Amino acid sequence: MQRRKFIAGLGSLTAAGAAGISTGAFTSVQADRNVAVEVADDSDAFLQLEPADGPNGEYATTSGGTLAIDLSGSNPTDAGGTGVNTRAITVIERMFAIENQGTQAVDVTLAPDFLMSNAAGDSMFAYIYPEDESEEILGSDSDGVEADGIDPVTLGVGDREHYDVYVSTTTTDAPPIDGSITIEAEASST
Repeated sequence: MQRRKFIAGLGSLTAAGAAGISTGAFTSVQADRNVAVEVADDSDAFLQLEPADGPNGEYATTSGGTLAIDLSGSNPTDAGGTGVNTRAITVIERMFAIENQGTQAVDVTLAPDFLMSNAAGDSMFAYIYPEDESEEILGSDSDGVEADGIDPVTLGVGDREHYDVYVSTTTTDAPPIDGSITIEAEASST
């Protein structure tokens, strides 16, 4: 009799254990869901790129919704200017702005921030840097630019940074700069 009670008890314990573990596993599931992704102009994107407010914003143009820096004759000023001076250093402050319109803080970098017009780099070069680093980049006497690269700028949600441009020409026949920069934004670790 004791043996029958033991076996009946063991059977009840096994059944209860199987019910507690649950056997509702599945091999695969396919479910359709809606996904909406739209392409926006630079001024409306999650990372907004737009000419700065003020007169120097006129040097940053938008064509087809894309931001471009144009210091050439194809973007003359109202007074008739068509380029930077020869054998000169030209600094244009607050040319364009980058604003974080996303949902998290991002680290923004420009690659390259230092643009050269020829392999030797001795005719003309341009440097693009955050406005907050102007004195650090140019120094107090503005006799040269440090081309060591710029640390990323951390933009919280809704934060905005303005960017300046430094152009140096050392000859009268400097070839024009015609290049591109890549603006990179990565989720910030801070």
